[in-house]
Amino acid sequence: MAKGGLPMKLLLVDDEPYTREGILSIIAFDKLEIDEVFSAEDGLSGLAMAKEYQPDIILTDVRMPHLDGISMSYQIREFLPCCCIIFMSGFAEKDYLKSAIKLSAINYIEKPFSPEELETTLQLAVTKCNQEKEQLHSSTQLSHTLNLSLPAIRNRIALTVLRPVHDHARAELSTYLQLVYPSFHAGGRWISFLIMLLPESEYSLDSLQTLLEDRLSLSSFNYHFIGMKNENVLVVHIGLSDPDYQDIPVSEIENTCYTLRDILVTACHFILATGQPVSSFYDLYESYQTASISLQRGFFKKKDSIIFYSKATSESAYLLDGTKLIPFEKALKSHDKAAALAWLCSLTAELSHYSSTPVSTCKSFFAQAAICLYELDHMSKINAFPDVSSPMGIQDTIWNMSFLSDIEDYIFQKLEDYFSINDEQYTQNPIAYQIKDYIEQHYTEESLSLTVLSEHFSISESYLCVIFKKTFDITINQYIINLRMSKAKQYLLESNRKIKEISELVGYRDCNYFIRLFKKTYHITPSDFR
Repeated sequence: MAKGGLPMKLLLVDDEPYTREGILSIIAFDKLEIDEVFSAEDGLSGLAMAKEYQPDIILTDVRMPHLDGISMSYQIREFLPCCCIIFMSGFAEKDYLKSAIKLSAINYIEKPFSPEELETTLQLAVTKCNQEKEQLHSSTQLSHTLNLSLPAIRNRIALTVLRPVHDHARAELSTYLQLVYPSFHAGGRWISFLIMLLPESEYSLDSLQTLLEDRLSLSSFNYHFIGMKNENVLVVHIGLSDPDYQDIPVSEIENTCYTLRDILVTACHFILATGQPVSSFYDLYESYQTASISLQRGFFKKKDSIIFYSKATSESAYLLDGTKLIPFEKALKSHDKAAALAWLCSLTAELSHYSSTPVSTCKSFFAQAAICLYELDHMSKINAFPDVSSPMGIQDTIWNMSFLSDIEDYIFQKLEDYFSINDEQYTQNPIAYQIKDYIEQHYTEESLSLTVLSEHFSISESYLCVIFKKTFDITINQYIINLRMSKAKQYLLESNRKIKEISELVGYRDCNYFIRLFKKTYHITPSDFR
């Protein structure tokens, strides 16, 4: 039974049966205090089940036949205005995010996601539902709540206005407001700020909230409310002007930011993001939504930065696709350190001007680049990644980074390490490296063999095998196979090419032989891997 005493109900809507079954099997809903779980196969059936079962939480895919998740959620909002909505989608697009924001969705998670990520998101939803139920309690419970300290009441107020405040909730909210500010006016200009506490900060979020509360209480602002949005983000709502004064200069917003920054720099490392001003306290959810967009842009800045919301800069995103990796891959294959470093610095500099590019897209792209270097390093036995045991470790490292500049520094250092060690080893046995380079340039040719290499380098096959094995701790034939299988895996992940076509692209005209080698290498067939 949920904390509020009533059953907590969840509706799962997804047109992929494997996705539904997977979620239902891996998530321990009882541990999350979710008592009843229902599932629907599309938006139309999801809408009907929402009317019948009145769920507290809706976990829905975005793209579905008959009725998409966004349209379904708009209709559900008409009769379940307070339900928590979580969107799932493999399409990290701005339009979907905007739709989720308009619906006051509590989260938007991208497929594929981990069970841990989904559990965390569902736990947040349960927490928010319990908060909603607490706000609708009887007058007896409300009287108890009114004995809370003013900071706690401000926290509740700050979190309440992150969603549209419907008429039925205004009376209760007004009671809280009168406790904090007896002569409170909802008019005038209001603005929301989001403060992200960075991991390297020694200050806790609780301590930061207390510090801001103390300092802002001494400021000249008419009103302020501070809430803890999650484990590392504070939301701050500030009344900038009197009720009768609607227009405020941009300089006042800037001065407010600098006031907050001056408080923060003494205590922690942070990102400070602003929303758009709104003309009523009850419209603050709109300012908060734009502040959320601004906060996403913090990834392209440096720590202790202020990000001002701007419609102009939020319109465009940088296209990061596989073609952008080609120059980097060529530089690695040709051992051109200067070209690889230039590619990295040039791309990150260009990306900094496209701050509406989804952060997840950027991290995925640079994770691919780092994995390219890792795989080359792994095959070459250079060991420029001594602290990483698999490509997944590379991905985790980059996904945990807060800024684009951190990712740039990480890859830059790995390139320096790789080429430094590689150059040192190259001088010790240049013939072995020449052989490896030749293999990497001609692996697509079916005729590539020990005999071909022997003739090309005018070295006996036996000596060829000895110097290669001594240098790279792998036989020539196995290196060729590993390289071809690695390229095949890349084609399978990044293209829709037929298995036979991929087989030929990596040097095997006999597709059945290629399939056997792939299964032997990865313990799975190419079709199942895809």
